[in-house]
Amino acid sequence: MLHITTLIRHTPLSRWQWSRPISKAVALKSQVIATNQLPHEKKQDLIILHGLLGSGTNWSTVAKDLIATSKSLDLPLRIHMLDLRNHGHSPHNQDASIQSMTEDLDLYIKTRTDQAPIILLGHSLGGKISMRYALERPHSIDKLVIVDITPEPSQDSSHNYIFDTLLSTDLSKMKSMKEVDNILAPKFEDVGLRRFLMMNLIFVNGEYKWRVPLQSLKDGLPEIHGINLVQQFGGKTFDGKTLFIRGGRSHYVQDKNLPAIKALFPSSTVETIAHAGHWPHAEQKEAFVQVLKRFIWPSDENGQQG
Repeated sequence: MLHITTLIRHTPLSRWQWSRPISKAVALKSQVIATNQLPHEKKQDLIILHGLLGSGTNWSTVAKDLIATSKSLDLPLRIHMLDLRNHGHSPHNQDASIQSMTEDLDLYIKTRTDQAPIILLGHSLGGKISMRYALERPHSIDKLVIVDITPEPSQDSSHNYIFDTLLSTDLSKMKSMKEVDNILAPKFEDVGLRRFLMMNLIFVNGEYKWRVPLQSLKDGLPEIHGINLVQQFGGKTFDGKTLFIRGGRSHYVQDKNLPAIKALFPSSTVETIAHAGHWPHAEQKEAFVQVLKRFIWPSDENGQQG
């Protein structure tokens, strides 16, 4: 049985993955919420990128909290919760590489924002995309937030198990979410993990199906895990304000990873959310949001935020 927090193993990225052709950027779907300001008033854009098998919906509660704070501070904010390719409501594509997803993000920013420097937040897979984007296009970013991932390779041995299990699960006779949960329970003991995975279910023509292309995502795992931004961008840095947030119980960002973080993001700080695993924004939401607010709207010497 699998728990939501697992150990990380490091593996190099094979050469063939770097030579794969990159697909054309796709138009990503998103959920957008903003402070209730006049339409012509400029707003700070905050883009949120979710993790593997997630969607923008995972961040709706955090986004609502941030919007409430932006209203109280009279600082207009517009939050875009994106669905990455092969996730949520966004298009499917066999190319699940970090580079292709970075191009998707660039297309979204150019077509759906004011293109002023944005705040970019990425969790896990979304964090890898965000780091790459910031290193490639540093002038497009005002502030960068990376949640529980590093720029170094990180092989999560649980992911292959998750994909193999979901791919082998026969949904054709399932008539309710409860039945699906009963089938998955012996394989995934953690209730939170099961609920997270089951958010990818849809009911079509009288039967349940997985919304996401599981096989394409599984095929992309070696590159997603093995990408090494330190090697790719050695000598290049993003010097803007950067915050790394890690879960105190997570193995994804360890102290041994801190030099690599500092090498690429010299202005970065690292905050640890106690009693949280790989999903600190869900497991310890209030603590997570407080850390995020302090970074987005730091207090001045008089204690005033803004």
